[in-house]
Amino acid sequence: MPNGPGRIPRDILDRYMYKAELHVIPGGGGWAQRNSQGHFFNNIRDPLDKYLEKEGNKLIEQITIDELGNMGDVTLMVQGVLLSDIEHDKLRKVMVEKPNNYLREINTNVGFLLYFQMADEIRDMVVRTLPDKVGKENDVYLPLMLENVADSREQYRVTFRVFPRDLVENRSRNNMDRGLHFKPPNNLHPGSENQAIYSKLLMALSQRFREDEKPEEDKMKSEKLQASVQARIAEQSYKFTDEKIKSAFQDRVAAKKREGAEGGG
Repeated sequence: MPNGPGRIPRDILDRYMYKAELHVIPGGGGWAQRNSQGHFFNNIRDPLDKYLEKEGNKLIEQITIDELGNMGDVTLMVQGVLLSDIEHDKLRKVMVEKPNNYLREINTNVGFLLYFQMADEIRDMVVRTLPDKVGKENDVYLPLMLENVADSREQYRVTFRVFPRDLVENRSRNNMDRGLHFKPPNNLHPGSENQAIYSKLLMALSQRFREDEKPEEDKMKSEKLQASVQARIAEQSYKFTDEKIKSAFQDRVAAKKREGAEGGG
């Protein structure tokens, strides 16, 4: 990838991702809360839009996704002070002014949820294996943890770490686990550091970018090859295309005929 290995920069992201927003949730959001069994929040029965519309939540619409890294780091350009105008009894003024000195306290008491939409060609590669993903097919919601806030011209360059569990939704009305929850739920669940939605998104972005950057001549060759393969499959759909299978079938037929002849004799 351009800009060094394992990083997808803004000029590529702008092709395939739109309408980014950042939700700042006082109280830490569900991903800052555990119960005595080591679970993160089990489920929120309200639909996600109702949860995000709760009084006191802050929505930042003036953001740009600047970079996505394969180590789970997400860099945003944010206009305005990240933690301003948030009322929470444990969020002190000094944390708002110098957030890098109080990251643990902030991540315990404030939740960050990044939203954006995927282009259709990325959506088709991502959602096939994620039936319980939150939101509509093109929607992506990534719970984040704050890592660093740096000054930048007219904006702040803010680095987050993707929370290592997928925010999913059980839509069954008759299931006790219906609603929003994390997968996997436990703190020490095997493979808990693999955030599937984010991983699949990075792979889809990288693959789509490589395809789109191919010379037109190569694209045409690829399309012709795919068309040729599909035509060949259609031609052979009612035939034995595997000679070994055909031979085995013929052997079985011959054996049955012999058994019939011997039995009749």
